[in-house]
Amino acid sequence: MPEHPYPRKRAGTRRANLHPTFVQLDCQWLCRGLLQADYHRILMILRYSGSSMANRRIALKNPGKTAIACVLAWAVPGLGHLYLKRTGRAAVFFASFILLFWLGLAQNGKIYSLENLEFFSLLKFFDNVSMGLIYFWARLTGLGPGDITSFSFEYGNTFLLTAGLLNMLFIVDAFDTAQERKH
Repeated sequence: MPEHPYPRKRAGTRRANLHPTFVQLDCQWLCRGLLQADYHRILMILRYSGSSMANRRIALKNPGKTAIACVLAWAVPGLGHLYLKRTGRAAVFFASFILLFWLGLAQNGKIYSLENLEFFSLLKFFDNVSMGLIYFWARLTGLGPGDITSFSFEYGNTFLLTAGLLNMLFIVDAFDTAQERKH
């Protein structure tokens, strides 16, 4: 049987056996009022975060089904959940995404492309690409040029960026559902 990644504290161990860094953390964290059990759990994580933990692999359940669900969830919001036979969740996710997307376009929001390489422009571009195939459809049809003189321009951008971020959460939820972490 493999050793537990975070072994329990053995009886008889003393503070003197700890590395000086851990003793310093002991003083700082106990002064902040953390529970003793949480303190030891954090110490075990710090101790075992070296190469022995880095080389471990996590076994995925149904890796093919998980990959398909995640790609479908990216392509069209809710489609990954439909593939996983979660129709109610798929309908709610698709409707909320489309509502945010169209509210963003109605308020003159901008759909960003890879125009310049500034940090925040890149973040907005990757956020918009996370909307899936709808992003490419909008770019091809000329939707979302954005009117900076409009009073609602920033609101529209906020709705569009929220739609992209929400689809990222839908992808993570599809992953968890495919891994049978959620029902």
